[in-house]
Amino acid sequence: MDKKPCPLTFQCLEPSVIINFPMEHLHTIYSRIPTFEKYGRLIVEGKLKIQQERLESFLLQNAEQRYRDFMKQYPQLHNRITVSQLCSYLGVERQTLTRIRKKISKLN
Repeated sequence: MDKKPCPLTFQCLEPSVIINFPMEHLHTIYSRIPTFEKYGRLIVEGKLKIQQERLESFLLQNAEQRYRDFMKQYPQLHNRITVSQLCSYLGVERQTLTRIRKKISKLN
C-alpha cells in the first residue's frame, strides 16, 4: 500500500455514520479470520463493478441516457437532492439537465 491520502471527497446527502479505521486493522482482521477476508474481497469486487459501470456510462452514454439510468436506478432520490447535486453527479450543466427534462416530459 502506498498510504497516500485519497484526493477525492464525498458528501453525505442525509445524516450518516462514517466509520474510519487504520488499514493495518483491516489487514489484522483478514489474517486472523480468513472468512472475513473473503467477504472483504467480495465487497471490493462489488464496488469495483459499480465504479466500472459509472466510468463506462461517462464514456459510452450521452447525458440523457445517464439521466434516464439515474431515474431508473434511484427513483426516489431525485426528490431529495438539489438540481446542482444531480448535475454534478451526471456531469452536466444545469441548462443541459433542464433541456433533457423538458424533452422527456414532452414524450410522456
